[in-house]
Amino acid sequence: MAREWDTPIRGPWNALIKQALDAIDRHEHLYRSTGNGWHAAKAHELRQYITELKDWIHQQERATISPCPPRTPATSSHEQCYWRALL
Repeated sequence: MAREWDTPIRGPWNALIKQALDAIDRHEHLYRSTGNGWHAAKAHELRQYITELKDWIHQQERATISPCPPRTPATSSHEQCYWRALL
């Protein structure tokens, strides 16, 4: 099952995550072109922030998505429910 990129919880954060990833790329480029370690440090801090934010988003999604009903038949819908629970 493909991951949904615009859930009600994730959607409001998508633009910010994209901007942060762009900022990481810019800091990395500037670090490589200038050797200024400040840019490497800022890229690292942004990566940590994005990792923590995504973890929080996943926790919020797990808390709002009801688990699969017990004794779901072993069908593709059961597999989708299983994989969704893992994401």
